[in-house]
Amino acid sequence: MKFLNFTKRIFLKLNPTKRKKVFSRATTYLVAFSLLICSACFLWSCEPGEKEPDGLTQEELDAVRLAKSAAKAHNGKLLLEKDFMLSVAPSDGTETAFFAQGSAVCEKGTNPLMSGKMTQIQDGSASTFDIYYKAGAYYTAKGENKFYTVIDKELFTKQFIFADALVLDPNHVEDVETAESADGTIYKFKAEPEAFTDELQGLLGDDIYSICGIKKAVKSKTSYSNLWVELLIDSEGALKTENIKFSVTLHDTPPYLPGEEVNEADYAKTFNVDYTVTVTSTDSNLSVTVPTTSEFILIG
Repeated sequence: MKFLNFTKRIFLKLNPTKRKKVFSRATTYLVAFSLLICSACFLWSCEPGEKEPDGLTQEELDAVRLAKSAAKAHNGKLLLEKDFMLSVAPSDGTETAFFAQGSAVCEKGTNPLMSGKMTQIQDGSASTFDIYYKAGAYYTAKGENKFYTVIDKELFTKQFIFADALVLDPNHVEDVETAESADGTIYKFKAEPEAFTDELQGLLGDDIYSICGIKKAVKSKTSYSNLWVELLIDSEGALKTENIKFSVTLHDTPPYLPGEEVNEADYAKTFNVDYTVTVTSTDSNLSVTVPTTSEFILIG
């Protein structure tokens, strides 16, 4: 899948007794009944598939469940407009490997659609172009320069322009912080990255390897760490802003050097990822405008 590579190339081109027995039976039934009631109460307090988490206070647990509910409601919206930003930068503070920001109207469903505008910064220069998605293809246009590439919808809808909000699980949240703002409540969660590997990989796609200078990636060794999720939820329980920060370590294949022992750590690179989405509208009158695509040139 070539989404990030495609945007980069466009830039360059442009988760006992009878009684005792009776008493014994009665006691057994009473205990069993009590356990049943306790189990029912426990199941009522936990969502399906959710276990009682350790280490969280009741207030923190309530915050995670509120965030989970808000994310699910957000993901259930079929049409929305949003601003987005994605930054991928080496952990050593050198030049950013990938940066993009823009806005888009996204329509979910069997045939997802998207239209918007994105600015990408590369080598200190910025380029802005229109972006579209329809019928399994991603399009970019700047003036007379119009290109497209084929991208499966299952992959595109997981990437940063179109992706759903991260749905947290209390069993995979380690810490919770809250703060009030003029626009609602800010919730900050430290989460276990291992539990959200698919979602984090989906945001970046496989092109993250080549964009970050990994020539022959050992994908099985890719790892994620330092996952923080910050949500702004308004007074009605609606998700307004999502910010996800995490680190990703990518591994290249070491060269074969006869008679020498290669240190694999020398071929690993860690990058800090910063991703933000702000919902600007969920109006049912929103529309996705996709131009006639016959003038676009295919880039493989």
